[in-house]
Amino acid sequence: MLSGPLFKKNNPKVIWEPLSGNPNAIYILQKNKKKIDWEYLSKNPNAIHLLFKYDYMAMKQNNKDFCEELVKKVFNPERLLSLCKSFNMDLLDYTNILNPV
Repeated sequence: MLSGPLFKKNNPKVIWEPLSGNPNAIYILQKNKKKIDWEYLSKNPNAIHLLFKYDYMAMKQNNKDFCEELVKKVFNPERLLSLCKSFNMDLLDYTNILNPV
């Protein structure tokens, strides 16, 4: 691993652009965040955690209204009846498919 004295001695010679895109260089990149080339890093599949910090609670709260609106639309009785008619089913059969016992 390139983190010992050899790496420290050759650090000025490191070309950070391609290293930032190297999926196997995450440990080095984590230790040298100021030298990262963010454009190359954005193409690195192992570097997502260096680019983003997800706040799942905030995401849930921000999407609460959308979720409620989506549920109202998807389970609108007129829409469900129209789907049943389109597929030649009765509503009870359709609901059993959605929520099997």
